[in-house]
Amino acid sequence: MFLSRKDTIIKYLITLLPFSLVFSIFIAETFLILLTLFYFYEIRKKSLFKSIFLNFSSLNYFLFSYFLYVSFNSIFLEDEFFLRKTIFYFRFYFYFISILFFIKKLDLYNLILRNFFIIFIVLILDAIFQFIFGYNVIGMPIVSQNRISSFFGDELILGSFITRLLPFFLIFIYGLNNKIFF
Repeated sequence: MFLSRKDTIIKYLITLLPFSLVFSIFIAETFLILLTLFYFYEIRKKSLFKSIFLNFSSLNYFLFSYFLYVSFNSIFLEDEFFLRKTIFYFRFYFYFISILFFIKKLDLYNLILRNFFIIFIVLILDAIFQFIFGYNVIGMPIVSQNRISSFFGDELILGSFITRLLPFFLIFIYGLNNKIFF
């Protein structure tokens, strides 16, 4: 399959996205913003409404409804901090549809699954190594005696990272087997 330069860049962005989540939120957000911009570039000749709302399954409608609910709900709360925190949640919806659009277009299901699997295995094996020896495979010591951090260093977010990414991994497995995304 011959890919254009743009499609090759998009493939690398999607391929490296799970790895970027481990090393830097800034890099991950940059990748996601670039993917969303590429998505809007792809649909520029189509009707925006049709491209965003009609290309996906009921999962898309559910997510869009959820983001609207969170946004409108935060307007009616008296806590200004909550409104500032949720005002930009709509970006996650666009991240989601742009990633699904390119995964379908470039047929990257298996690549994404493999990358998530590699990340989970490497993080879990590194955490076990760090627990046993007191430092991880690249020499980073345990920051806290009670918690393992793996590649995250002084950020003690290994368990949170795995538990938050595991549902996406399972959704991709389920979606690939049952074709629920498209």
